[in-house]
Amino acid sequence: MHLPAEAGADAWKRPAILFIHGSGPVDRNESARFIPLNVFNSLAEEFGNAGYASFRYDKRGVGESKGSYYRAGLWDLVDDAARALVVLKSQKEVDPEKIVIVGHSEGCYIAPLVAQRIPVAGMVLLMAPADRLDTILLYQAQMMEGALGTIKGLKGSLIRRLVSVQNGGSLTEAQERLLTKVRRGTKPVIRFRMSRVPAKWVREHMGFDPSEAYSSISCPVLIVNGSKDLQVRPEDARTIAEIVKGPCEWHILEGMTHILRRDPRDGPSVMHYKKLLKESVDPEIPQLILGWLHRNLVEKHAASPSQSVTAKPPMELHDAP
Repeated sequence: MHLPAEAGADAWKRPAILFIHGSGPVDRNESARFIPLNVFNSLAEEFGNAGYASFRYDKRGVGESKGSYYRAGLWDLVDDAARALVVLKSQKEVDPEKIVIVGHSEGCYIAPLVAQRIPVAGMVLLMAPADRLDTILLYQAQMMEGALGTIKGLKGSLIRRLVSVQNGGSLTEAQERLLTKVRRGTKPVIRFRMSRVPAKWVREHMGFDPSEAYSSISCPVLIVNGSKDLQVRPEDARTIAEIVKGPCEWHILEGMTHILRRDPRDGPSVMHYKKLLKESVDPEIPQLILGWLHRNLVEKHAASPSQSVTAKPPMELHDAP
């Protein structure tokens, strides 16, 4: 748990944030082995400086958390997030009526499922997908193939050949074979092309309808997607905004990637992840969230339903149809 520096100085209960991770074996900071994403610790620091408490946790089987990451399904992750919310609500420094969930990527699926069990004051969805996981996996494979196709010359030819050999064909074909194998099986963990796959997690996602989860949201919602996200369709922000029942503000930030760094370079953002990870989370992300938190928790003034925002200047607010 992260508390503002002055939290122990008085008895005032703080509004608080619960962070819910994206996919993969990530820790409380959303970092995985060799992938130092460092999203949630960066945001927790920014929120703490503004007077908000926050709670983040290692995913099951990662860091200091017990259990098995590979054997955990979607509903196990929902259970874990719900337990984290109960713990956060019980903290003496926290106002239990002013807790907001911040979900990133897969965490955007989990956030409304948790809120169905335990109501929250608001929800922030970062790089939010509207489609089911199997659809997204195929989309990601297609986008990656497109990115590889932009690499010119001998280097590009060698990389594409290596990827084809490793996957026994195109990335899309490999994903289709994997999904078929998962559907036909019942084991929680399988092997596919020499790698372990959390098959239970994939199967449970394939039986989950995100639109039903999003349509259950009645609290204020902020959705932030990025125009250079190759893992989630940028326009999914608007799709979700049209589904939720609560007051909703949505943004598609120009140049923003799935890892919450802005990429000014030409070409697919995924090709620049190594460089981007050396940079900090783009400052517009915490600025947007803090402004929204202040309006919805401090001022207790909800936004009007389904507002949309374009990140290209001039910024305009207008009603979504």
